[in-house]
Amino acid sequence: MNKLKSQKGSFSLGELIFLAVIGISIYIGIMMATPWVRFYQVQELFKNEVIRLKVAPEEEVREAINKKLTELEVPLSIDDVQIIREEGKAPVIEGTYQVDVQFIGGYKYTYIFKPRGEAPKSAGYS
Repeated sequence: MNKLKSQKGSFSLGELIFLAVIGISIYIGIMMATPWVRFYQVQELFKNEVIRLKVAPEEEVREAINKKLTELEVPLSIDDVQIIREEGKAPVIEGTYQVDVQFIGGYKYTYIFKPRGEAPKSAGYS
């Protein structure tokens, strides 16, 4: 009986399928994780800028937020960013935006993000 021996450097069908599954998983993971990373960057931006509201005018804070949102390529307009100030409470910066993730083959997934930044109690707000 002759057994077929694989040649050096060749792959079996099972190995090719395994590599394809790993490659597709990495692709999907990167496509799905990128919007989350940007969301956390926007949320951190809001937390940092809400602290600046104590010493900087609101227009200056809005300009800084707009500049950083443009750098991050986040589809959040500065008009959709709300700065909320209520008597006796720490100020809050929040907004809502959505990101569509397009995959090969026409599949689309939509994220809806609601970043929010509130000044911590250690920032001196009472």
